[in-house]
Amino acid sequence: MCPRCGYDLRGTTQAWKTACDLTGTCPECGLHFDWADLLREDRARLPGFVEHPGHGSSWLGGAFLFRALRTWTWALWPPRFFARVCMHHRFDVLRLLLWLPALCGTMYLAAAACMFAGTFVQAGAVVGPALAAERAAAATINDLCVGLVHVTPRWTVLVRLSAHRVPIWVFPGLAAWAVAPLLLLSLSDTRRLVKIRAAHVLRAAVYGCAWIVPIFALRLVNRAGMVVLVSLDRWVGTPRTLVVRTHWFSMLLPSWSDIALGGVVALWMTWWWCVAIARGWRLPRPLAVCAIVLGISIATGVVVLFLDRRMVRFLV
Repeated sequence: MCPRCGYDLRGTTQAWKTACDLTGTCPECGLHFDWADLLREDRARLPGFVEHPGHGSSWLGGAFLFRALRTWTWALWPPRFFARVCMHHRFDVLRLLLWLPALCGTMYLAAAACMFAGTFVQAGAVVGPALAAERAAAATINDLCVGLVHVTPRWTVLVRLSAHRVPIWVFPGLAAWAVAPLLLLSLSDTRRLVKIRAAHVLRAAVYGCAWIVPIFALRLVNRAGMVVLVSLDRWVGTPRTLVVRTHWFSMLLPSWSDIALGGVVALWMTWWWCVAIARGWRLPRPLAVCAIVLGISIATGVVVLFLDRRMVRFLV
């Protein structure tokens, strides 16, 4: 089967009599490939890739998280990712879809654990361990709910939907990210132009979410830094109040910085899809495909951005 478009190549292999060709060309999409990549089992697996576990690796164990983190470091630099993860590498859809939730979820829970530890250390200097654990549990729940639900010291639950502020660039980024694979899969003219398997588009779309991971990584760094500060303050005997903002990432960014960060995300996503189309999939007429996909995706992101009331107030 052609690694790019999925065309059945068994007719070509059946024509071999005494020897096989080293390279081949797909008659459907024109892709040039090495037959060894298709016929050798060891070429279908990539060491260190999250979709290709080692022998005896568990689904959500330490080995899976290590491979997920390593794959993310590849994805941060698109040319390196598509130079390593090729079209002939085997797909594992379940591991592919678990990659981002496992990586971000682990960082999110680790940040909550840091919140519990920091609050416990800070409160332990004033009250007993039992009350300190109760306060730490309440603070951790509030941190996990990111301001949408607040638990008071008397364990009264308050819902504060209006208190949460999502960074202004998140929704435009998600809209632009979603439009690109939909165009590649749905538009009939573009689909005939690219002639690529849906699995490749899904893989690029999922690993194209690498820009989301730093949000959770910075949250973890923030909480871990608070634990260090509180521990040092208690060690030197000058405790301070532990202040951790549940939506600190958006609050610390002024308007211009918020928009600038969104621009960085947009540039990275443009780079990602251009590398995927030109180098990863080696599509014919890559400039035309990039113009179609990225032009509509960027336009969609800009429309969503200007629908945000904060952007309207910022311009006015």
